[in-house]
Amino acid sequence: MPSFLSLTLDEWASIVAIIGACFTAIFLIFRTIVMNPFMSKIADLTEQVKTMNIDSALVHKSHEAWLQRHDVELARHDEELKTLFQLKKDRQI
Repeated sequence: MPSFLSLTLDEWASIVAIIGACFTAIFLIFRTIVMNPFMSKIADLTEQVKTMNIDSALVHKSHEAWLQRHDVELARHDEELKTLFQLKKDRQI
């Protein structure tokens, strides 16, 4: 039977299987202990960002309406000032 470093092919297959099982166990433990809490927090952050986007859209809409009213009021004041200056000019003539 062939051998390498005084171990047979069956022994090498057993060593590779044991090392593979150890790496798999380490990966599963790492995923359970480290990655799952991070993924949970990322999901929470994603939900908060979605809520924040909705809230900011509502605030933006509110500000847009306020600016519209403000623009109308500025135009009205501008016309009132023009009228007042025109009246003052007409009285001077």
